[in-house]
Amino acid sequence: MGFPDLSMEAVRTIDMGDGWVLNEVVWKGTHTGLYFDILATGRPVEVRGGTLTRYDADGLITNLNIYFDNLTVYRTAFPDIHFTVEDQVAEGAD
Repeated sequence: MGFPDLSMEAVRTIDMGDGWVLNEVVWKGTHTGLYFDILATGRPVEVRGGTLTRYDADGLITNLNIYFDNLTVYRTAFPDIHFTVEDQVAEGAD
């Protein structure tokens, strides 16, 4: 796992009714393992995102959708890798 110390903090929770709950979250972790074939950098990463969860009448999860900005993860953990054209232009890369 790329971020074995990964933690999630719920910043805001909204009960949307019919068992649906929306959470705004912040994930924090340190890149100490392989992540999409990129070796550990030891850099800390913090990324905002959300979860959309549906619970049944017994309180069990029936649906779970997780959303986050993976580009923020890449730019924070791997700042030396060019991910966008803007990054390449800013660094003078071809």
